[in-house]
Amino acid sequence: LDERNELTFVHDFMELSSIEYDWKDKTLYIGDRLTDKIHQMNFNKTQSIVIVEDNQISSIRTLAINWFKWKLYQLIIISEIRISELDGRYTIT
Repeated sequence: LDERNELTFVHDFMELSSIEYDWKDKTLYIGDRLTDKIHQMNFNKTQSIVIVEDNQISSIRTLAINWFKWKLYQLIIISEIRISELDGRYTIT
């Protein structure tokens, strides 16, 4: 990319720790380590929602999507992996 083709998709995050892309639904998943939130954002920037908040996670290290079962994996700082639906529901450890 060069400066003429630059496009900003995310802003107003405190400490961005991870970005994951769901190619099927054209959705970004953004982990903010400082606020302990995971955001879900449509690629066309029409909607951004918090799907997981600080009382459920602490210090996100990275995110990953399971392409076969459509689950969101969350690796957090205390060496714990959490799995949830792509909308943040039904989290298990």
